[in-house]
This record gives sequence, C-alpha cells and structure tokens, in this order.
Amino acid sequence: QDLGITTLDELEQAAKDGRIATLPGFGAKVQTNLLSSVPRVRTYRAHKRYADGATDAHAFMTSLTESPGVSQVVFTGALRRGMDILAEAELLISCTDEAWNELSTTANADAPVVDQPLPTLQISRDGELPYRLYRSQDHTWGHDLALSTGPALLVAALQQQQQQLSGPSETPPTHAVYAPPTPAAYPTEESYLGSLGFVTTPPELRDHPR
Repeated sequence: QDLGITTLDELEQAAKDGRIATLPGFGAKVQTNLLSSVPRVRTYRAHKRYADGATDAHAFMTSLTESPGVSQVVFTGALRRGMDILAEAELLISCTDEAWNELSTTANADAPVVDQPLPTLQISRDGELPYRLYRSQDHTWGHDLALSTGPALLVAALQQQQQQLSGPSETPPTHAVYAPPTPAAYPTEESYLGSLGFVTTPPELRDHPR
C-alpha cells in the first residue's frame, strides 16, 4: 500500500527497482524472495481448474468440428485424462490440408511448433487456456489418440512394447509424446492398444492405474 502497488507486474517492477527493500520490516532478503516467487505466481494464475478449462475447450472444439474439412476433434492430453488443474488444453484433430492451413492463418495461431512428431499448432484465445492442436489422420487416429493422451509412463510402455514386437530399430523414438508406427491403420484407440496386447483403460484412470 505504501508504494501504491496493485498488480503483480507492479510488484515485480518495485522489487527490481529495490523499492521493496526500503519498506519497514522488509529488507533485501524479502525483496529477493518476492522477486523469485513472481514467475511461480504467474504460472499458477495461468492454470485453470478442469471444469473451467473444459468448458472453454468444449466451445472451441465445437467450432472446430463445424469447420469445413474437419472430420474429428477430441480432447487429448491432461484434458482428456480429467486432471484437476490444467496448464493448457490439448486437442487432437483430423482434417484436410486445406483446413489445417486455414487454422494456421485464421485461428490466432502462434508459429507452428516444429519440435513435435505430429504437426502442432499453439493457439491463444483471450481469457482461455493456451490451446495445443495436434493434427492426425483418420487411419492413424487410434494410435495418435493413445499416445497424445499420455501420461508419459504409459507412452513409454507402449513404445517399448511396439519396439519389441517390431524388432530392433536403427532409429529409436526420441520423443516422449508421440513416435509414429509403421503406416498400419489404427482408426480407433482400442485397435492400436489391442495390437500391442494392452487393455483400453479409461483416460481418467491412466495416471493412477488400479
């Protein structure tokens, strides 16, 4: 109050300027601790509870489903697994090249994410979680859905089993989220998991298998 600070940005700037340390009862150590905590507070504020994030994401998913050239859109990642707190909303979409290019140019998309095995877009919408869209195809939908859903431990187990069944590979997978199989058709998640001998577990139980 003495410094007229009302926002997190103002608090951060005051700490950087050394004004916090001049307040009675504060000092340099408190100022340093405050400054180091600002990024954590920003990260926490950027998260949403599942109910809020899912409501926004459902409306966005509906608009995508109604777009020309889109055949399927579903929640994936932490959103599909029903995690209590969400840092982003991930969606898997099967669409034509034209629809994907249209999304890239008209949906307020950031620069395409290049360090992902699946074509990926990051999209920002005011007041909502950041969106991460993974592009799939109908014939590989099951494979892409299983591996983009996660979590990482399940993905690693699936990739290990796939490698054992297909024999040694000269170029083992390097990504934790997605590693493309041979071009076999897996139109459903059940067909892909079944091909590896896995039972399809509900997504909300995959972080805590019973």
